[in-house]
Amino acid sequence: MLLDVIVPTFKPGFYIDDLIASLNAQICDKKLFKVTFVLNGSELFYLENLDSKLSKCSFEYKLFFLSEAGVSNARNYALDHTDFPYVFFVDDDDVISENIFRDFFNVIHQNPGNLKNIIFLSNVYSFYNDPNEKIPEYLTLASSLSTQNIFLFRKFLSNACSK
Repeated sequence: MLLDVIVPTFKPGFYIDDLIASLNAQICDKKLFKVTFVLNGSELFYLENLDSKLSKCSFEYKLFFLSEAGVSNARNYALDHTDFPYVFFVDDDDVISENIFRDFFNVIHQNPGNLKNIIFLSNVYSFYNDPNEKIPEYLTLASSLSTQNIFLFRKFLSNACSK
């Protein structure tokens, strides 16, 4: 496996079903990625409910519970427990395109050994209630991101899709 998809979640609602469906719909080989869900804060019925939903998926996953709430705490915990060369952060209310991991793996294969520092951005769409009714919110970059100074991209790192 190459990619660990990290999903922090706190009291996940119905919206996490859309994220899980979009992860399950990935058109790349599902042996190339694993999804790490970190439920934090309140366990109640959330842990059992989430595990039940994930057990029906075709991708590999790990599910952790942390009693201490906090999205940063959850992300850091997941980072401490991965040994994959690449990580991808997704929020529990996000929906990702079916080809985002395929495209990411294509970038990796086209640049073997040349990915010391990589920032991967994608198109972002907002929506109100129905993810199929998209409101465009397009992010663009110059065609080349080749630099040794990651801080040149800090305006993109603060965006929701670049956490």
